[in-house]
Amino acid sequence: MIEKDKSIYLIDQHAGHERILFDKFMDEISRNSISSQILLFPHILDLNINDFAFIRDNKEKIEDLGFELEEFGSNSYKITSV
Repeated sequence: MIEKDKSIYLIDQHAGHERILFDKFMDEISRNSISSQILLFPHILDLNINDFAFIRDNKEKIEDLGFELEEFGSNSYKITSV
């Protein structure tokens, strides 16, 4: 709750925090300096044919956002960094 100019404003803390993270992420994208974290245990993502094709076709864009992934068998990707 914030008081300003004889008014009271209620702020959703969760939404405010999401907005801060969104602004930070968009700033990292614009500066091309996205940080990523290596996963201790890679995540295997099992997909249907359409989703697998979508990721394959957009793999470079996804990696530009800080994700590291590689094909892992039939219709699967191994995610090693987020």
